[in-house]
Amino acid sequence: MLNGKQVLVVEDDAVTAVVLQGMLLKLGAAAAVRQDTDSAWEALGAQRFDLVFLDLCLGDGDGETLLRRLRAGTGAAAPDARTPVVVITGRHDLDSRVRLLDAGADQFVRKPFDLRELQGLASAVLRRRALAGPQRQLALDPVQCACHFRGRLVVLTRSEFDILLCLARSWPQAVPAEGLLKDAGEGTPRVTALHVHIHHLRQKLDAGAIETVPAGGYRLADGQLADSGEPQRLAA
Repeated sequence: MLNGKQVLVVEDDAVTAVVLQGMLLKLGAAAAVRQDTDSAWEALGAQRFDLVFLDLCLGDGDGETLLRRLRAGTGAAAPDARTPVVVITGRHDLDSRVRLLDAGADQFVRKPFDLRELQGLASAVLRRRALAGPQRQLALDPVQCACHFRGRLVVLTRSEFDILLCLARSWPQAVPAEGLLKDAGEGTPRVTALHVHIHHLRQKLDAGAIETVPAGGYRLADGQLADSGEPQRLAA
């Protein structure tokens, strides 16, 4: 279940981190290790992870705070708020376990732990996510010009929002460059300007969210919208 997965280990104890990384590599996963909350947050914002192992006691802060920040999903550069998290904790009391679940932990394991237990919990979390099926990626509100992607608010310029809305309304069909520029109010088609807008959208959403069509246009990639193919209106 972990083969080919991207996993982030947030652990400040070097020995534990090496053991976890070794286990993940043996199972075929790509494992990145961060030892503090700041570097972990940067890593989460820089790439998409399939799973996070999070120790609660970190040198520069509390792992629970990082978990709540992740689940909040606020800010233009916020990571995917739905990223599965398995918490590693030395706390054994019921109140702590309930608080961790309330903070958004998918599962937790208490220290000292057995690697087989950790592997089983991780596989179970990923299996539940897979059975839940794909979740809606993109939500657009044309009235407020608001965009949410993978549960986080994304700040767009008006031209970027108009281009994305046009792509969403045209999905699964591609839209020629001239049509996108006109819809974005750019007037006379300027291909260079469109390339810049698309580049910024890919940076703010995901590199694969918008596909380039060989004939000279763009389309929203499959799986970005709800099943209806219509831009999902955000609740007020």
